Amino acid sequence: MIPERLAGKLALALGAAAMLLFALDRTVLFLGSGAAAASAARSAPIAGARSPEVWAAIEGPGAWLIYLAAAERDLPVLAAPVVTLRADGELRLLRPRPAAAAPRERWLAAGIVLPSARALATLDPGDRAVLLRLCAELSGGRGLAACQLVPIGMDARRIDVERLLKWQR
Repeated sequence: MIPERLAGKLALALGAAAMLLFALDRTVLFLGSGAAAASAARSAPIAGARSPEVWAAIEGPGAWLIYLAAAERDLPVLAAPVVTLRADGELRLLRPRPAAAAPRERWLAAGIVLPSARALATLDPGDRAVLLRLCAELSGGRGLAACQLVPIGMDARRIDVERLLKWQR
């Protein structure tokens, strides 16, 4: 025979375990739908794919910092390569990447100009996809931390940068 106190504690533990399993099931279901959407987005064409010469020009070991600016004049002089993402989704190389002094040497800083976006939070999904792809290329394929993406001359708070980087693959 099980004492009443022990039976009550076992029932409470069983109920808590059932609630945790339900919450875990819902979480996995939610994250699984996000993975399916990310998989579909990976196979979809990206607007900036029409600029193969830009993608070839920025290929390399990557930069330590990536500046985001509304205008090229806002970027530091040392930022190179610099690419602009135009309103029609096209990319244009404004400054070429620096010559490497040693093999696989990373650049100090790169820049992305977003003339059509005055605020980072207002980017449409297509521009956001191209921007994240550019960030991935400019960082040498490494994931970026929020402190490595520096907005200049545009309305962007740290939380906006963190939200943008949550879309990284």
